[in-house]
Amino acid sequence: MNFDYPGGGAQNSHRDPRASRIANYATVYANAYCEPARQGRDTPTPQTEAAVKADLYALTQTLSDTLRPAETTVNWLPPVLLRLLARGEPLTVAEIATVADRSGAEVQAALTRLPDTELDDAGRVVGWGITLRPTPHQFTVGGRHLFTWCALDTLMFPALLGQAASVSSQCHATGEPVHVQVDVSPDRVSAVTPAEAVVSIVTPGETASLRGAFCNQVHFFSSAEAAGPWLAEHPEASVLPVAEAFELGRPLVAQLAAGSADCC
Repeated sequence: MNFDYPGGGAQNSHRDPRASRIANYATVYANAYCEPARQGRDTPTPQTEAAVKADLYALTQTLSDTLRPAETTVNWLPPVLLRLLARGEPLTVAEIATVADRSGAEVQAALTRLPDTELDDAGRVVGWGITLRPTPHQFTVGGRHLFTWCALDTLMFPALLGQAASVSSQCHATGEPVHVQVDVSPDRVSAVTPAEAVVSIVTPGETASLRGAFCNQVHFFSSAEAAGPWLAEHPEASVLPVAEAFELGRPLVAQLAAGSADCC
């Protein structure tokens, strides 16, 4: 398998250092896991595996800092919405207020300040991260067929919900089906088809709209090779194997969950 990530390397050192961190991780990953295969070895050396883990940790910290919302007074709301939306029904302000132990006025004010919240014609919440409206990423939990805004969401949200999930998506480049099974207890990706599937990652410069700046660029691809043309058009991005994207999401979902009291 040939992991050649467009956008990596020293020639891109003028880019935003956050984007360079992604490219650096992709380069380290390729050196650790692809070169041994080319040399007839099945596993990376301890030194290169340690480098992958260290650089993934640094990338996680960078992405966590970038995606941390500026409006901290509404941090309690997203995890509440996600857990309620996983039930598969639109949410009224009164329902959210009851579960969150907040007043209706507090909930309404928070919804107004929370970017990207999807509402139906009746003013009910139908989407934030998890959505009842179709997207390329079908997310099935507890027998309910839902959707998410991006590929990384499908890997992050099972831990928050405490429920295993089956994911059906497609390669953003070729349309080839991509299927992922995410388990809980223990949290892990237990199956990926095709095995070479990857997830695109960006570090946005601003997050006034999380969905516009980040989610809309985070896709599944059937392989790193399939992602090549898209990466050439998006030099700020790179791709990670699905299992590595799952690890990247762990601290992000922990940060998200920390914003709410126990609920739902």
